[in-house]
Amino acid sequence: MRNPGGFDYATFLIRHGITATAWADGRGHVGKIAEFGNPAWRYVHHWRQEIRQAALNSLEGPSLAIYLAIIIGESGYLTHDIRDNFMASGTTHILSISGSHLALVAIIVFGCVRWGVRRLPEPWLLRLTLYITPTKCAAFATIPPVLFYSALAGGEVPTIRSLIMILVALLAVLVERPHAGRRALAFAALLILAWDPLAIFDISFQLSFLSVLTILLVVQQEKENTLAIEPTQEDHRDHSESWFRLAATQLLKSTRTLLVISAAVTITTLPLVAYHFHQIPWAGVLGNLLVVPFAGFVVIPVGLTAAVWVLLTDRTTLPFDGILEWCLQVFYQMAKLFTHIPYAEYHVASPSGLSILVFYTAITMTLWLWREPVASPKAYVRMIAVGIASITLALWVWSPYAQPPDGEIKVSYLDVGQGDAILLQLPGPKIILVDGGAGFPRLDMGRAVIAPYLWNQGITHIDLMVVTHPQLDHMGGLPYVLSRFSVGEIWTNGDSRDAEFYHQFTTKVTDAHDQNGLQQQQVTRRDTQVPIGPCDIHILNPGTIYHSQNDYSIVFRLTCGSHSFLLTGDIERDAIHDLRRHPAFNHARVLKVPHHGAAMSVDAAFLQQVNPEFAVVSVGKYNRYGHPSPEMLAVYRELKIPVYRTDHDGAIIVQTMGQHLTLTRTVDLYPRPLQWSNGMLQHELQNLRLLIPRLSFWSRPTV
Repeated sequence: MRNPGGFDYATFLIRHGITATAWADGRGHVGKIAEFGNPAWRYVHHWRQEIRQAALNSLEGPSLAIYLAIIIGESGYLTHDIRDNFMASGTTHILSISGSHLALVAIIVFGCVRWGVRRLPEPWLLRLTLYITPTKCAAFATIPPVLFYSALAGGEVPTIRSLIMILVALLAVLVERPHAGRRALAFAALLILAWDPLAIFDISFQLSFLSVLTILLVVQQEKENTLAIEPTQEDHRDHSESWFRLAATQLLKSTRTLLVISAAVTITTLPLVAYHFHQIPWAGVLGNLLVVPFAGFVVIPVGLTAAVWVLLTDRTTLPFDGILEWCLQVFYQMAKLFTHIPYAEYHVASPSGLSILVFYTAITMTLWLWREPVASPKAYVRMIAVGIASITLALWVWSPYAQPPDGEIKVSYLDVGQGDAILLQLPGPKIILVDGGAGFPRLDMGRAVIAPYLWNQGITHIDLMVVTHPQLDHMGGLPYVLSRFSVGEIWTNGDSRDAEFYHQFTTKVTDAHDQNGLQQQQVTRRDTQVPIGPCDIHILNPGTIYHSQNDYSIVFRLTCGSHSFLLTGDIERDAIHDLRRHPAFNHARVLKVPHHGAAMSVDAAFLQQVNPEFAVVSVGKYNRYGHPSPEMLAVYRELKIPVYRTDHDGAIIVQTMGQHLTLTRTVDLYPRPLQWSNGMLQHELQNLRLLIPRLSFWSRPTV
């Protein structure tokens, strides 16, 4: 799926080694045919399966999902609600096995082994130290558990980064050389990029390395500040303090350091989070102080101990599962607390590349000149840098509505795979959303496509939501949209379905009605003409009695001056024949192809009557229905009607320019791969021209 500024699901799959997809109807059984691969990895997968099964036998609900995610990196049980709660607290990173998990294992093993070696009988210890020190013993002993847990965790980028840094630190101990965290971080980055150069575009790579670099810089700064103001031993003798006061002072210093680290990490990663997730994670300053320490010092140690116990004893359940359940529930409730804070989940448009560069440059200048005296000339430069960073951040937070030029309209046929989602931006401004794509447990089109596109446009309110008919590929993504945007009115055809996606939709509609006064209306062709701002909607369907549920789709013609758009839902031949006899049915400049281009929805007389300048078909690539059908393409080709397809062209945006229409395909907004041909230079010049809008300060990744 390719949408301006949206999530490219196909590229995501390829980056994770998935190059093919398949459909399953759920009526058969799944069985293993054969087993291949490295025997060592088969052992690792067997251990993961043992832990997973023990967790399934011991935990349930959010506790089960969180345990599997943070202990063995199994994220398939995480629901959207769980992710949203942790996103609101700014701690969604804790739901994957991060570098902190591995560092915790290394610290525990290293500390325990060194403590145990130092308490060996004195003769043994003296003899051992002739060859190796207790610290080197601990370093050697830490390597196998760290390697084992890295394999068990699945080898994600943060885990590999942490593994390399830990191994470098242990090697420094073994060769008695000082350890430099930033050098180890740079070495880890070089190794990962040498193995996979495209990893630099992975959000986990960017956030992981940037977070750790920020932590290292803050810790170094705090150490330098401590050395600068640390009192001498003489000062301690002259100003003796009680143990309690010293402990309180140390606690305050540690809390301050943690707060500074949390704030620094939140600020430095903010542009990346805003760009990829359309969110300002300001609550992470507090969330990282509360949620992350509880996970690091309570949940992860208890969970890892239970997992190791299962592997050592062949238990079918987790030990002390009651304690573990309590820890996980408290952990989850801590994250949920932030959902009650107003604007904890604050969404914005994706910042442009140039504005991100300006922000990081200003932050770097501020840190570089941090110690300059207030009256020095460089202090004024520091003030300017702080001002630039603040203004840039304010612009991101503002994210105003990207309204089309006065009097113009914009229609976006979004790429939601096999489904429909159309956004109409009319003068006024008036915002209309027609359908919302499908909603699956792992990929919700409302979450992955529609909401990000709306946020990128600066849209927070939808005046009218039209649900053409109650089918998953048209309604599945709307519950998420209803939960994140205010909606004034919703139109349906009055039909219902006994299906989970329909129940989720009706529940969200009821909630929106109770909270924001959402009005729901069942429409038919009897409603005829409905004014929307300076435009008119002519409702053409549903009308009479049909045999197919698709024929009851809401069909309407949007007219704005000389511009007209016909949106047809999934109507088939019966409704199309009935529609041709409607007195208000006539020409439209742009046609949304009925029913994704199915053969049952092709009618040459209908097309001749509409006589569109071009048509748009919303369809998923390699869909199991074979849409658009060869019959449909042949008829449109014979009638010389240009057809644009979301599976080939990505999202298609049509804008009016006076009396003219302009059409933009998303695939034309992105650079093309280099091809060695006679036109190579021309293609590269075109790629450079495409990069110019992305480098402008305020442009968004949209048309």
